[in-house]
Amino acid sequence: MRFYIGSLLFAMYFTLPCQGTPTTRPVEPEKIAMAKQLLEGEQPLFLFRAIYSSRILIGENEFVCWNSTKSTKKEAPPPGILHEITYYDVTKPGSAVKNDKLAVWTLHQDMMVSLQTTHRKRNPTIPGDWWLEEAEENCMVLGMHVNDRNGANAMCLYWITSSTSKLPSRKCDKGYQNKCLKSGLKKYDWSNMCDENNEPRNKRK
Repeated sequence: MRFYIGSLLFAMYFTLPCQGTPTTRPVEPEKIAMAKQLLEGEQPLFLFRAIYSSRILIGENEFVCWNSTKSTKKEAPPPGILHEITYYDVTKPGSAVKNDKLAVWTLHQDMMVSLQTTHRKRNPTIPGDWWLEEAEENCMVLGMHVNDRNGANAMCLYWITSSTSKLPSRKCDKGYQNKCLKSGLKKYDWSNMCDENNEPRNKRK
């Protein structure tokens, strides 16, 4: 069943419009290779920081402590990389509910990264197409609308490997600051919301 879902997600990419605004960008093969290595690795990825519209993703800080881990059970059709994404719903104060989505990451040679998930209409929703702004062996920064209106409406996702949560990459940090921090949208910071195990700090014991 999961293989079928993964195949469906992969096929969906070709029917969805691109959400990035510039139609072309300089191709940087090293960044693409780094992002591919990151997504194909065994370490879970934590959503370290994000800038987003309140209609998507974290919402009003209800959905936190995101984790994207490569599936060990099934594979997506190439070049897709099948992941299991988990997050916590902390809508109710003092409690946390762990939910999940099956996802297919796809890297493209034009610097676009596609992220297609199951339960697309169920909150939290995740936009599908992003520009690869920066990538190192332990992190990547994805952006959308970063060149519109001098970045005022930029949305960004900054993913890191779980082992580097205490010491993020300076290169990814710089890329995130340069491309994303002019945005006037909401900001998410993993260190304020989650503990070292990527669980909500206010999780009921």
